[in-house]
Amino acid sequence: MGSEKNENKRMVPLIRFKGFAHAWEQRKLSGLTKRVKSYPLSRDVQVDYMSGYKYVHYGDIHTRVVDMIKDDAKLPDIKPGNYELLSKGDVILADASEDYEDIAAPAVLLANSSNKIVSGLHTIALRPSSELDSLYLYYQIKSPEFRKYGRKQGQGLKVFGISASKVQKYDLPLPVIAEQTKISLMLNSMDSVIALHQRKLDLLQKMKKGYLQSLFPKNGEKTPEIRFAGFTDAWEQRKSSEIFKNVSSKGHPEKQVLSASQEDGMVPRDKIGIDIKYDRKSLNGYKLVLPGQFVIHLRSFQGGFAYSSVEGITSPAYTVMSLSDESKQIPEFWKEVLRSPTFINRLVTVTYGIRDGRSISFSDFGTLKFQYPSVDEQKSISNVLRFLDKTIALHQRKLDALKEIKQGLLQKMFV
Repeated sequence: MGSEKNENKRMVPLIRFKGFAHAWEQRKLSGLTKRVKSYPLSRDVQVDYMSGYKYVHYGDIHTRVVDMIKDDAKLPDIKPGNYELLSKGDVILADASEDYEDIAAPAVLLANSSNKIVSGLHTIALRPSSELDSLYLYYQIKSPEFRKYGRKQGQGLKVFGISASKVQKYDLPLPVIAEQTKISLMLNSMDSVIALHQRKLDLLQKMKKGYLQSLFPKNGEKTPEIRFAGFTDAWEQRKSSEIFKNVSSKGHPEKQVLSASQEDGMVPRDKIGIDIKYDRKSLNGYKLVLPGQFVIHLRSFQGGFAYSSVEGITSPAYTVMSLSDESKQIPEFWKEVLRSPTFINRLVTVTYGIRDGRSISFSDFGTLKFQYPSVDEQKSISNVLRFLDKTIALHQRKLDALKEIKQGLLQKMFV
């Protein structure tokens, strides 16, 4: 691939494949596509048997149930009827969305199907001409330029919509068909790599969920389903007020201010990407948080409690807890316990009537009972889960990097 500057306003992208030097054209979609009839078919037409008819519903486009339709198995079966049918290569857009970002979200039919496929509720179906590659059109609709156009043309207050006529008025940057094909194949390859990494990440997250269910005792049991070799003793049970203690140390205005996040626990406020205003004069009244401590925050009933691996200060509205006896308890073990789905579900017993903006009191939390093993078994459990966390974080970073690369290609390979 080579790089080429856009000189004298010639329509050429920043990045091109070798062998292509001609300027791109700009053509209206109306001259490159033919409308295929869409039908206002709601979920009521779906059937639970193989009817030989299937449809593309706008809701399935938004939820990515359908995207690149290489197999029609995910398409719902519908009642037979006298419809104009979709063909391989047709591009289907959702003409309604609950947010501007997803206006005209596309899907493309790549399957050679034995079923009759119909364009359903709130969709716009386009059939590209021989001058336009279907996948190229699909990726152009996903491009930043078309997204910007869709947001500008979209209408509505609660549900945003775009008409087929406005879609077809879009000026599409168009290279020769051979260059279109190369671009779409490369982006498709990127999508395949991204999908592979997403599956790996999903598998790791599922694995961790399984470990969380198997490494801790179920309700009414004294030992977990899975144990490490050498551990046979029953787990001890204590009230949380015996395991944790409420701590409140103030007068440290020089420390960094921490905020609670559901995914990463306590993090420096200047790293969360949100400009939260606070009065620096009040920092003297903020509570000190040390590594290995826990914070009950204002949304604690939704995402567990926040663990802190850093030192700083936090809002006096929060409750800071530390372990009463660290010779018997490992902070990393309790980090996993307090963010586990099992614990979050148990919070229902002490959060009835609590809404956003109020935190669980330490006295209410103190009534909950917990089971825990010896320190050595706690270490073994936390080590395994920490390894999984690091592996998940690594795969997430790789996935994010691939998505950024693809986004960059969308910006630089299109005019």
